Formats: sequence, structure tokens, C-alpha cells
Amino acid sequence: MSGNGKLAYGAKGSAFLLHRPPPLYCLKSMHVQGMGRLTFEGRVYNGLDPRTLLGAYTEGPGRVLRHVVERLDGEYAMALECDGKVVLAVDPLGLRPMYYTSEEFSIHRLPGGELVRPWEVVLIGDEGITFEEGVDFLSWEKEVKEPMKELRRALEEALEKRVKDRVGLLFSGGIDSTLLARLLAEMGKDVTLYSVGLEGSQELELVRSLDLGLKLVVKELREEELEGYARKVVEATGLRDPMQVAIGLPVYAACEAAKEDGQEAVLAGQGADELFGGYHRYLALSPADLEEALREDVRALYRTNVPRDAAIADALGLWLSCPYLDRGVVGVALGIPSALKIKDGMRKYLLRELGRRLGLPEAVWGRRKRAIQYSTGVESGLRRLARGRGQGLGNYLAGLTNRL
Repeated sequence: MSGNGKLAYGAKGSAFLLHRPPPLYCLKSMHVQGMGRLTFEGRVYNGLDPRTLLGAYTEGPGRVLRHVVERLDGEYAMALECDGKVVLAVDPLGLRPMYYTSEEFSIHRLPGGELVRPWEVVLIGDEGITFEEGVDFLSWEKEVKEPMKELRRALEEALEKRVKDRVGLLFSGGIDSTLLARLLAEMGKDVTLYSVGLEGSQELELVRSLDLGLKLVVKELREEELEGYARKVVEATGLRDPMQVAIGLPVYAACEAAKEDGQEAVLAGQGADELFGGYHRYLALSPADLEEALREDVRALYRTNVPRDAAIADALGLWLSCPYLDRGVVGVALGIPSALKIKDGMRKYLLRELGRRLGLPEAVWGRRKRAIQYSTGVESGLRRLARGRGQGLGNYLAGLTNRL
């Protein structure tokens, strides 16, 4: 397809962005001997170079990209121009989302575009769009003999990979982010916690009560600021669903605080609920149904929470990474029985027990924290603003980008 103009490689010029700090590859129009042109955007944590991996195989381009995905440990999206086709693939959880149409591809949302599904390789050629089998994250499952010990080690390894210099952590005071904060503090990392909430919110009361030995930056929002932030979320993500905007708003504000503080990368607790049984609806499921639900919810992350938060971070020029979705952590989580994920009605039991053993206060490990859009006061604040305009929240958010 090269040169015929049918596909706009790396559409809009800035589709594949250079992020720092390393470890990172960002290849633009790089030719791989014997293969074609490779565009790769993302972070690789096991020191392998995708160009070297490509050169080691002689199969068709779809199979070649599958081999590369099997070997790389990281968060990435890549496109290979080879044999008259453009071949697209992302990491097995889709942590670096990529969109495509028959005309173009981008890590940014495309009008009418589809997301590359993590378990598939997409081939775009003159004959249309076809798919080949990719890599399923279920292949990462490990045999776990000592769940607590192995989970802690996996989390520490995930953090060690991601934190080479200073980093920010989006911090809510819940078990997910507080456990990461405690481990980072014990590892001696240069970490700043970023918390957001409406004045007097439950979230801010909690985070201010904790002393984890790390710098804490609190961004206290006024209700009159919410509309401006909601507009930024809509513009960054293209989403107007009330729940998604309400979740994205404190994420945006916290990332903004990190950016203003000079951070280049931030960590988030994304994925802990899906891996360790954090949602209330899981309580009604049998052990077998719970295991199936958890795996399907992890599989769905590439089209729900991940692209929303990645788009927000991109809009602010930040790299966002999720240690709970590290290959090693996911492998351990898959090998842990559901009885240790929900026990005696306590969701995320294993995470809470690990937090308790690490000395976190009971206000963290024993507390059933509300979802971020409620604990920060953002959802109720947006509803009050909508009522003030005589609208429901959905119509109010739908009209935000049309207002001056």
C-alpha cells in the first residue's frame, strides 16, 4: 500500500508521540531489514528491541507481529508496513490504545475508527481489513503457591520497572493506590501523591489523614470549576457519558497537578478492581462465575477505562502507567483463587490483607471506599450544575463542547 495514498500512516503527524523518561522506544518511519517500515510507540520493560525481534522471523507479517507481542513486556502500539499491507498490534491488554479505519490509524480517537483488540492482529490491505490471532493475556497465568508473598513481589517488580527517576501517583486513599504508595515508600522511590476532590469531600478528608512518608499534593476544586474540567475531559476523550466524565474529571485534575509539578509520568491503580474483585456486583456471584466475570472485565479494559485515562494523560503530555496491569502482576492474579479475592463479603480481600500486613491503617484496608466520582464529590457537583441549567446531566455534558 506504500505510496498509493490509500492509508495515511501515522495520521495527523503527531499520532505517535515521544514520551519520556525511558525505558522507551518511539520509532518513526524506521525500516527493518527484510521486513518493511515499523512505527512503534510505547514502553518496553524487558530490554528487548522490537526491530531486532522483527528481523528474527521469516513468516508473514501478522505472525511476525504476534511473535513480537509474545516477547515484549510493556505498554505499546505498533504498525508494520510489509508485503503491501499495514499490520497493527497492541500489547495483550491494550494499555496503549490504537484506533484504525481503512484509511488511517492513530493512538488518538478517530472518527468512525475501531480499537485494535489486544488478542488480534489487524491487517489492512487493498483487499480490505482482515484479522489474525494475537496473544491472549490468559497465557500469562502462573501457578501461585504463596499468594501474599508472590503478589507483593510482583507488585514491587512492576514498580521497579516503571520508576527510574521521580514519578507521580494518582492517589485516592483507597487500598489500590495506598498499597502502591506504601510499597514505593519502602523501596525509597521519589514519589509525589496527587489527590483531587471538591471542597470538604470525603476523599480529601481521608488523604489528609494519612502519613505515608511521601509528598502529598492536594488539589481542592470549587464547584464552579467543574464545568471547565468536564469540558476538558470531553474534549480529550470524546466521551459524554455522565459516569465516564465524572470518573475522568478527577483523573484529569490530578494529572494536571502532576504536570504543573514537573512530572513526566504518573502511576494509577487501574485494574485492581477487575483483577482482585473490587466491584459490588461481584458479591452475588458463585466462585466459578466470579472467575469468569473477572477475566472478562480485565479483557474489556482496552475499550473502557484504559482509553479514557490514556487520552487524558496524552492531552496533558504525560505517560500514564498502571502497575496492577503489569504482566507479572496479572499472571499472579490469574493464579490466585477467587476465595482470596472476595472473602466473608470483603472485596479485594487479598489486597486489603497485604495492606494490613504492611501496616496501613484500618481506615484504608478495612474501609469500603466509594467510587471516585462519588468520594470526590464530582458527580453530585456536576448534577447540581446541570440542574442549575434546567437539564439532566447527560444533556448538560453533551452540550459542553458547544458552549463558549
